[in-house]
Amino acid sequence: FNQRLAELLTQALFLGAPTGEMLPWVQSAAELSPPYPGLDALEARARLYMGERDRARQLLEKILAERPEDLLAGAVMVDLLQTEGKTPEAIAQADRILARPRLPDWLTKHLNALKASMVAP
Repeated sequence: FNQRLAELLTQALFLGAPTGEMLPWVQSAAELSPPYPGLDALEARARLYMGERDRARQLLEKILAERPEDLLAGAVMVDLLQTEGKTPEAIAQADRILARPRLPDWLTKHLNALKASMVAP
């Protein structure tokens, strides 16, 4: 497991890969020392899309309390808020992240697509 694989895993989880199949990769990578930053947010996303919304929220709230600047956790929180039907909160969270400088292109596309889907008739 290396940095590039972790980056690909991150993109795959945000671009619609089957997250249930990815969770074992995320969990095994989390045991590495030093750990890849953001694996806890990836686990939250995988759990969200496996239907474990409460566990995903617990993870995200912990991450964002410890690292409020965490882009991945913030983006997964947008997904969670959207699935909970909290559209205004999800859009506000997406806008906060999109206002940050130097976002990866895939993350900008993901958040803009989510926003578009939330405001579409």
